[in-house]
Amino acid sequence: MILVAGAGAIGGTTAGGLLRAGRRVALVDDWFANVEAIRRDGLAYTVDGERHAVPAQALYPDELEGRAELVLLACKSYDTAATVRALEPFLAEDGAIVSLQNGINEDLIASLVGPSRTVGCVVHYSAGMPEPGHAIRYSPSAWRSYTVGSLDGTPVDRVAELLSAAVTGDIFGALWAKLALNCMINALTAVSDLRTAELWAVGRPLMISLAAEAAAVARAQGREMRPIHLVASGADLSPDLLLEDPARAEVLMAREAIARGTAAAGVTSMLQDLRKGRRPEIDYINGYVVREGERLGVPTPVNAAVTSVLRAVAAGEQPREPAQLDRVRALSQ
Repeated sequence: MILVAGAGAIGGTTAGGLLRAGRRVALVDDWFANVEAIRRDGLAYTVDGERHAVPAQALYPDELEGRAELVLLACKSYDTAATVRALEPFLAEDGAIVSLQNGINEDLIASLVGPSRTVGCVVHYSAGMPEPGHAIRYSPSAWRSYTVGSLDGTPVDRVAELLSAAVTGDIFGALWAKLALNCMINALTAVSDLRTAELWAVGRPLMISLAAEAAAVARAQGREMRPIHLVASGADLSPDLLLEDPARAEVLMAREAIARGTAAAGVTSMLQDLRKGRRPEIDYINGYVVREGERLGVPTPVNAAVTSVLRAVAAGEQPREPAQLDRVRALSQ
């Protein structure tokens, strides 16, 4: 049994693909409307513009039983510890938890279940859930979907095969690259109410500064961030490029924006959360960079500024509007 914990956008699209491939999957969620919609109508997920519906088992947490060979963790980062503690009794002795989340939660998961039962994973695509029981993958299916890696040398072949994932020997370098990409995009779209393609058109200098600060903090942590791969154009934003040649980085990002076109028209998870009145994951994305920067003595003024603005917007003290990008710029000076 494969257990998908958190049947939202990423959990739903992942589960939908596995179910269509004939895998035995159960989804567990505490969102009543979502669980009931899946029980009633099956799990709907849209990929490459085509909607599919598959029968699926949806459970509430108190209905769990048996042991899962794999838990694909797709809950919000702020729910990681509580969710892992609740699921650990239902994880097989030789099973593993795979984080499909935003942020870098692998160290926390490993502290609870052990590094040999923790698999690092980077999810490369964007997705949404506009209504209960229906997950949409915004990124084309031809784009790379997952990269997985071991924390302690334990083989990850079964996870790689399950997800058709690339395997890396430097999972934390890959996780930092994903975190930097989230720092570039998620909060900026959330405060501005811009779709991803619109942000790529107007926010590139801010995006580069946010990623450069993340790269500097990763180095101070002793973990070299892998290059941020721009999937549509094929270019890479290396830490050195971000830190030393932002003008060149902006040229590459402009080409990426053109290559993406409407493929970058999705709505980020953080903007989705604000529109639904849900708690954003800012403390586990830009806020994580700020906290680690403070701990390690690395300045992170742009990440600190966007974190501050996002909190004000989430609290209803500021509107979601494009002018918030100017406020981020002003606060970071």
